[in-house]
Amino acid sequence: MTLFKELNGTISWRKIITAGVLICFMAAQIGYLITHNFDQLPAPYWGSDAGVIVFYFSKQFFEGVKITNK
Repeated sequence: MTLFKELNGTISWRKIITAGVLICFMAAQIGYLITHNFDQLPAPYWGSDAGVIVFYFSKQFFEGVKITNK
């Protein structure tokens, strides 16, 4: 399966674990919504969503930054 492989063809355990965490996290949120008659998610859920999104995009931004020593 090419979805969980790096560019060089090796298996990426980071991608596999990330997919597992995503499934668990989404199951927790959907389970909460179902058991609470689809009321609004509490603030800690929103905070963790925002934290994950900010971390992901800031990580992508800083991967492109190169520090050189002159």
